[in-house]
Amino acid sequence: MLSLCAGDGRDLIGVLERHPRRQDAHARLIELDPDLVAAGNRRIDQLGLQGVSFLHADAGRTATYDSCRDLHLVLACGIFGNVSDEDIRTTILGLSVLLAAGGSAIWTRHRLAPDLTHSIREWFATTGFDETAFVEVPDSSASVGVNRLVEKDPAGSLPARLFAFVGDGAGGMS
Repeated sequence: MLSLCAGDGRDLIGVLERHPRRQDAHARLIELDPDLVAAGNRRIDQLGLQGVSFLHADAGRTATYDSCRDLHLVLACGIFGNVSDEDIRTTILGLSVLLAAGGSAIWTRHRLAPDLTHSIREWFATTGFDETAFVEVPDSSASVGVNRLVEKDPAGSLPARLFAFVGDGAGGMS
């Protein structure tokens, strides 16, 4: 598992905390903010999650993923509401390289204007993914998508950069 822009890890660590097989989990969480990395590492230590670790790095730089390929799950939460449309497309392409065939990407995006969720879903479809779920979170502008990589391009390669932040997500959950 891999979590991009993981923050303090609550998206993944919060699930593992209650999971009966949490000690079997192997995950890398990428985060640039050292305070969030420290907070996440404290939580990992408290729970004794031996297979979970943080990497203090820029998740937008693909050099960060030199040893990450054929993954079963990648979380891209909180990114698509804070980067350009082109960077969303580039990130989706990058996910198709990082994931194994049959692997899944979980992503989030707000539905505020301009609501790009339809376009994002199409971009996943044209990059070899099937949609397994798309949920509009009730009483909010948030949405969550899950896409499974059906067909892996063996010649696929990562670009130099997946994304660079341009917003702060202040318009809603991204």
